[in-house]
Amino acid sequence: MLLLWWTLLSTCLTPSAGDFLHRESGENVTLLCSFENDFGDIDRITGLYLHHRLRWEEEVLYYYPATDKFTPRKGYQRRIHREGSLKNFTITIRNLTVEDSGSYQCVYKQSNKAVNRNVYILVVTGEAQRSTSEIKPQCHACDKCPHVPLVWIIAAACSIGIIGIIAITFLVVLISTKVKHWCSRKKPTIIDNTYEVMTKCTAAVP
Repeated sequence: MLLLWWTLLSTCLTPSAGDFLHRESGENVTLLCSFENDFGDIDRITGLYLHHRLRWEEEVLYYYPATDKFTPRKGYQRRIHREGSLKNFTITIRNLTVEDSGSYQCVYKQSNKAVNRNVYILVVTGEAQRSTSEIKPQCHACDKCPHVPLVWIIAAACSIGIIGIIAITFLVVLISTKVKHWCSRKKPTIIDNTYEVMTKCTAAVP
């Protein structure tokens, strides 16, 4: 549940948020990485990365077109399937879990720069499918179980995040104002003391 709230909050604060996708645990998701000619010559592309970000950024896979080498990273082996050409590259992630939630971005590597392309926001809810022997008896009174729409959850996460940011900003401004006010009250005392000492020294001179 904590991962779900973190994903939704990251979605609200992501400046370049892309397509929003929702899946249940155990399902698959297909992402499209496309490279248009207005971003440069496709023949200059030396590699393609897929990055995943939730609590931190990690690399999902790397594709080297020169040798057609496709390398899924740890945690994604046997769960990744790819199709298509480098220009329109589809990546399917199978057997999703809640930990797969987050933002995904395609990054095309050129000789001297990286070109960020498609961005996807994925939210995975539920629990992974377990064997029959592991499934615990559940309440059959499903009509009494509340079903909260996903859009309400997203709105609540955004509201909590924005309120938190406003509260922190207000607290910082308040502390800064107090410090400035305290410093301004101390300055006249220092000046008066200095003036008083200088006056005494002047009066002592014959």
